[in-house]
This record gives sequence, structure tokens and C-alpha cells, in this order.
Amino acid sequence: MKSAQNLERRDKARLPYVCPIIVNDLMSGETCSARMFNHSDTGIYFESDALLEPGTEVYIGLCHPPSEDRPSDYTCHRTTIMWRKELGGDAHFYYGYGTQAFPPESPGKTKSSRITLGAREKEAVAWAWPQEAGETMFNVVNAYIRATAMEGLPAESSFRLQRVGGEVLGMLK
Repeated sequence: MKSAQNLERRDKARLPYVCPIIVNDLMSGETCSARMFNHSDTGIYFESDALLEPGTEVYIGLCHPPSEDRPSDYTCHRTTIMWRKELGGDAHFYYGYGTQAFPPESPGKTKSSRITLGAREKEAVAWAWPQEAGETMFNVVNAYIRATAMEGLPAESSFRLQRVGGEVLGMLK
């Protein structure tokens, strides 16, 4: 039996998922806020007001990745901007971008990373977020760091939360 034609001409299906992200240009060190709209195993589509050139390598950080079983995880993906399009008048952002993720076997390239939080750590982040809530990645960093101060949190959990905050902060330069 012949398989159905892939209307998008893609190897991997795109999955819709909208969330705020931070984009860090690896060459300039500049960061910008953006919003992811869909993703696949091989890339991410996002929109931003920042002007990025095709071919630019960027880290994309997601504080709420599309994973229902681990909603407090933080993920970071190293990608290349493959294309850019100017968005129309009623769009919230000026530009849309398609990226391609580096495969894990790419020599000299850091692959995507994930830090998994346990139930107690997720509880600590939920406790800290109302105190640090905001729309920037600095609010996210502050929430993870504040979560380390939750009473009764084991030292190992505090370390893991500090590590997440440090990774996000490292992207902001």
C-alpha cells in the first residue's frame, strides 16, 4: 500500500505549541524575547521583533516545554535560523523564523539539554513564581533561584534549581 503524501514536504510532523521563549544569538551574545508556535524533532518555528539573519546559530530556551509529564522542566535547543519572513500588519511580531536543530551527533555542537525536576522541586518553583512573576527571562531566573529558599527543600533539589537558573542566565549574557 502506498503511503499518504506529506503535504508539508517534511520528514517530521510539526506539532502546534505556543509558549514564550528566549533566543540567544551565539555570535553576538544578544538575546531577545520571542514566542514559539510549533516544533518538530528537527526544528522550531517562532516569531519575534528581533531581526536575525538566516544562517545564524541560536540557542532557544523554553521554560515550559511541550511535555505534559514534566511541565516545570527547562530545555535549551541549539539551532540554525534557516529562513525569515516578514509578518503582516495584524501580526503581534515583525518576523517569523524557521530553525533547524543540530542533530545530537554533530561534532563540536552542543545538543539540546533538559533538566528534569522532581515533584518537590516543581512545588518549590510553583511557590516562588508568584513572587517573581513577569514577562522576561530574568523573572524566570529569579523564580528558580527563589525556589531554592523554600523551607524543607533538600540540598540536592536546591542545587538542581540553581543549575536551571544558571543555565537560563547563561543564555542571557
